Amino acid sequence: MKKLLLLLFCMLSGVIPSFAQLDETRHILEHNGYDRTYELYVPDDLPDDAPLLIALHQFASSARAMQLLTDLNTMADEADVLVAYPENFKFGWNNGTSEIERGYFSPDIENPDDLGYIEALIDTLAEEYNIDTEQVYVVGSGNGGLMATYLACQIPEKLAGVISVGATFWDYQTDVCPETQAEPIEILYMIGMQDWFYPVDGRNLQLTPERPLRFTVSYRDTMEFWAERNNCEISSAYSPMNQLHVAYHNCQTDVRTYMYIVAGAGSGWFGDYTVSPTGVITEDVIQAFMSGDELELFPAQDLNVVPEWVRPRSYRLYVPTGYDPSEPMPIVVALHGRPDSGIGFSVITQLHLTAERENFVVLYPDGINLGWNYVKDIRQYSRGDTWDDVQHLKDLVLTINRHVNIDLNRVYATGFSNGGFMTQRLACEAYDFFAAFAVSGATMVPGMEPLCNPDNDVPIMFMHGTEDVSIPWQGSPTSHYGVIQNLFYWVDYNNCNIEPLEEFLPSTEDEPETFVARITYEDCAFEGDLVFYGIQNGGHNWMGVPDVISEEIAGLVNTDYHASDIVWEYLSRFTLNDQ
Repeated sequence: MKKLLLLLFCMLSGVIPSFAQLDETRHILEHNGYDRTYELYVPDDLPDDAPLLIALHQFASSARAMQLLTDLNTMADEADVLVAYPENFKFGWNNGTSEIERGYFSPDIENPDDLGYIEALIDTLAEEYNIDTEQVYVVGSGNGGLMATYLACQIPEKLAGVISVGATFWDYQTDVCPETQAEPIEILYMIGMQDWFYPVDGRNLQLTPERPLRFTVSYRDTMEFWAERNNCEISSAYSPMNQLHVAYHNCQTDVRTYMYIVAGAGSGWFGDYTVSPTGVITEDVIQAFMSGDELELFPAQDLNVVPEWVRPRSYRLYVPTGYDPSEPMPIVVALHGRPDSGIGFSVITQLHLTAERENFVVLYPDGINLGWNYVKDIRQYSRGDTWDDVQHLKDLVLTINRHVNIDLNRVYATGFSNGGFMTQRLACEAYDFFAAFAVSGATMVPGMEPLCNPDNDVPIMFMHGTEDVSIPWQGSPTSHYGVIQNLFYWVDYNNCNIEPLEEFLPSTEDEPETFVARITYEDCAFEGDLVFYGIQNGGHNWMGVPDVISEEIAGLVNTDYHASDIVWEYLSRFTLNDQ
């Protein structure tokens, strides 16, 4: 019945799911000793000398997600374009970053040769499909946009143009760009005016004390960098103060150099699949750019038309290679802590690597102001923040369901720290949408109980370190309950047997300082067990993933077990219509 109500909600909202038929689109290219994979879309009756578009996905996303969440295939049919969607090594593209950061992007490959891989892919497709090698374009989203910029620096002779969506570039990329460029290259940047990760004026970032301080390049410096490389007259830039469309003219051989800033937009791809659409369709801009049109036909946007209170919402989505559009697939909504983002949480949890192996979708949404509003309408904690993250997360899943075949009976939520508090808020209010919940490094705030519906039991599990300094085990009278008090609340809420099963899980010699205890409460009202994992001497971190959150900040990490595997093993037991 609940699933029927959800489908009815979709219909009444005008959200009618339609799922792309991927069929046999996946290919393998052996390069540098590794099997590199890519998706390929070939329009019917593709002519000889057709253009080629290489589409690079975001950080912690996938080629399959890029194909499903964009309309590039439709554009390819209209414009007779061959589209290839390469896959990276499950984190980010090696876009010229320093040695110390390469392991951060690819845990399995020390130094992935993504530049050589893309070159080899272009050569392979040129030979197999007789494409027009003078019309090879690259488009990238987010981290894929950084890779597109890197390609523009390294192999401009192989590319007709590059489009970077949702990213400018980092300071280190100016260092790896050759000082002199053999030939100019047409380039287009599309960024959101309210993008937090790549703000228009740039920002500084130091991921950990061990990593160097980096900064993103502002849109002005980005454009001046490319104007200089393309031999443009700086004075010829078109950029009125109240508008967001920058174009350089009088460039060498009339090469086009553009910056298109989308008012009211955050990070990511711009189109109708977002929860905060702007009216700008990225595919239309790309098609015009590839056809050689002057982009002045896309109107410069007036800043005054976007109210200050508009808060664009963004996310990262991972769709595993085992996705079959004819079969609904479960999804885990993974909520980051504060201050953090979906990108950061993908590194902390590596949940999408579990998803690839176990075949489910992962959604890494971004909170507003680097966190979640789990205290909405709780008077003693209210900061005047009125946005409703419970409704937003439900809307976001249903929006994604328009393009990815999601099993609405198997929508799950997990969260860490601030995201763990938000996960419990979802358990209280969205018990009829999410099938189960998993919380790490968080309890509840006093005053949340009246928001919980005692007539609806919810499958839920917890993980917490005894030496968590951020959310202390014993709790705080003004900010959060203690771990045991919080656990007893949910045991009572779900009418579980109060006599638990207690066991110490096997440990290894590699973990002499921490160990894991599992406490299981059986015979709960949701026809399952409520489970708690206590990590003796463990800190404020995600079990199984060391060297991401600094030990000075978060304490010891247990590596005997991986929290993402434990979370999925628990969540996957439950379906909404069985409760």
